[in-house]
Amino acid sequence: MTWMYGPAGDPHSHAGPDGTVYPMTGVYQEVVEPERLVFTSARWMRWQPMFEVLTTVTFAEQGGKTKQILRARVIKSTAEAAPYLKGLEAGWTQSWSACDP
Repeated sequence: MTWMYGPAGDPHSHAGPDGTVYPMTGVYQEVVEPERLVFTSARWMRWQPMFEVLTTVTFAEQGGKTKQILRARVIKSTAEAAPYLKGLEAGWTQSWSACDP
């Protein structure tokens, strides 16, 4: 997955493994180097937000490596978001797996 960022550093779209670009908006809520990253992201369809997720990523040293803990919580959603939300965990797992050398 590839993220694209707006002028203020806010995420505004991402591309899936097949190259499909998904429009979204997002706002960084908290950045605590090197411990934590908190942000919201909203997936859009037909110029309307379909769902919004609050994501917290925590980083911790463990045995000479970095342990990453990701928690994503849906904070707003529409009825049409259900099929997309079913794939939320699998999508994040796939994205983080691609980052692990």
